[in-house]
Amino acid sequence: ASFVGDLRVIPQIANKGRMIALVVGNKDYIVHPLTNPLNDADDMKKALEDIGFRVEILKNANREEFGTKIDSFTSNLQEGDIVFFYYSGHGIAIQNQNYLIPIDFNGTNEASVRYRSISADEVQRAIEDRKPQLALVVLDACRDNPFLRTKGVSGGGLASPREAKGTLIAFAAGPGEAAIDTADE
Repeated sequence: ASFVGDLRVIPQIANKGRMIALVVGNKDYIVHPLTNPLNDADDMKKALEDIGFRVEILKNANREEFGTKIDSFTSNLQEGDIVFFYYSGHGIAIQNQNYLIPIDFNGTNEASVRYRSISADEVQRAIEDRKPQLALVVLDACRDNPFLRTKGVSGGGLASPREAKGTLIAFAAGPGEAAIDTADE
């Protein structure tokens, strides 16, 4: 979250739109737990609130909680809003589609990723469908694949996003790379 200081420019460009954010941190996975996502989510929430965003936060979400929160959040967006979506946790790409992994994920193949996780592309599309003034999507996730690589599956970490319409998308790591998840971050 080192770019947080750069976010101060957002209120200057907000043209009467509400500034609304959803921050998600998933750490306590049943397989491959992480160290930092909850701290990262708390830091991002504070930084966004400090510049005037109304922030909803979701921590350690299972598939049902994650999907319900995304639906609730996006359905309440209005045309002209400034929207910020931040996710810290595991991410996987299957056939050039990005998926955000809930903490109860225990997949063994590509189909399990598609049906037991959250499509980042669908989150982006749901936000864009509400016609925000500006949308920022930050995926603080590895771009390698700790869940399926030993099972002979071709999917890697997060892929390049689909074409964005008025949306800025930022990744924490390059293609095929792991994001740093150490206690001293």
